[in-house]
Amino acid sequence: QTVAVFVSIGKPRTPVGWVQRSLRTSFAHDDLVSVNFGGRSVPSYPLDRSKTKRDYPIYRALIPTTPADSPGDRVLEVRVLDGSYRPVKIPCTIQRQVFETQHIWLGKQKARLLRLRQTKREDAKVRAWQFLETGEQMWDGPFSAPSDGVITTQYGQRRFYNGKFAQNYFHKGLDYGADKGSPVSSPAAGRV
Repeated sequence: QTVAVFVSIGKPRTPVGWVQRSLRTSFAHDDLVSVNFGGRSVPSYPLDRSKTKRDYPIYRALIPTTPADSPGDRVLEVRVLDGSYRPVKIPCTIQRQVFETQHIWLGKQKARLLRLRQTKREDAKVRAWQFLETGEQMWDGPFSAPSDGVITTQYGQRRFYNGKFAQNYFHKGLDYGADKGSPVSSPAAGRV
């Protein structure tokens, strides 16, 4: 589940505001908007003005929530860092959600794969990529479904393997089922 936050910034009202905005956007690599959700900084990216057809900047931040996030109150804080606007604080609530559960039964040979442990080195590499945030937006345009196939596994789904609950696991994507040779496309233009 992801919440998209859009911030539209009007024109500065004073000559000093124009100078501050110009300096900040020229030298600060588009860090004009700061978004914070529940005490955690969230990157925001300027949208391409030729695509928004606006003469003022619009920024977008994508705030992910997961089944591992505990329900409760959070604060969404948005700041425009040129000094011309007051910070905006919006109370939000993450509600308790019920996700589907999948029961998977594996034969002895495949069940052994469940007992394999990643090495500490592999685990550290995976964690580093999972929490990587870049100052640059690596995609362009809206996201679309990569397949016309049927969704076979939903986001957030929990699993039991051979009757045993997979602790701290939730499915982090969508799985699609389609015929062999069916086209698969990228959900957005971007860089990997």
